Amino acid sequence: MKIMKRIYAILIIVLLLFALLTSCSSMTTQQPLISVSHSPLPSLGVTIEPTPEITPTPYHPGGPDIVRFYEHRKLVKDEFKTEWIKGKDIGVFYVYPVEQETVEQLPYMDLFRKYWYVFPAADDYKIGYTVVIELLNGETIDMIIRLPKDSPKDPQAYFYQFIEIYVYDNLNRIPGPTFYHLEESSTHEETIMTSIKLTAGSRSDEVKEIRLTAFVFDCDSDFDPASGEYIGKTSCGIVLAPE
Repeated sequence: MKIMKRIYAILIIVLLLFALLTSCSSMTTQQPLISVSHSPLPSLGVTIEPTPEITPTPYHPGGPDIVRFYEHRKLVKDEFKTEWIKGKDIGVFYVYPVEQETVEQLPYMDLFRKYWYVFPAADDYKIGYTVVIELLNGETIDMIIRLPKDSPKDPQAYFYQFIEIYVYDNLNRIPGPTFYHLEESSTHEETIMTSIKLTAGSRSDEVKEIRLTAFVFDCDSDFDPASGEYIGKTSCGIVLAPE
């Protein structure tokens, strides 16, 4: 009798262990409660616009963006050669904000107005020059002309014995047969140096060449604060040499 009870007890224990093992096996085969998806996130309905490109501000907004030299109404492209005779003019060079082979046969005042005032802010701008005189001995004389007083008619000035420099205002000139060059005493707020004349000096035979540049400016920021050199973007240059 005791043996039978023991057998029953062992059978019950075996059945309980079997049931426990079966339950654990089924738990390990169940799907996880949280599913991790690697698919893209759903759209939230927000459209991301591309960043627009920044349009640079024009260097001279509303002002002349080109200048060229003309001599006898003809465009001077790169080099100007002529015979140099002491005391005689090498050439008179007119500056217009246009590039074409020739300009019209209009009075210089009307001609300048025609091209200058194509630009709405033209009144805010001036014309200046740089003159670099290179001598046969290798020496160079550099000049920056922002006002007529920067190139005085002064025989004592060092540059004057090589090349005489005269500037003119064709826009505000006084009508009449005589056209006077600008001096400090005749300069006023509206003065604009529209043309420049170079004359062979007493020692012009010692000059190898002249590099002449015209530029447009409206304030001091167009010039290097240390050297005073023009650093703007609207300019043109030519080389003058004796034949």
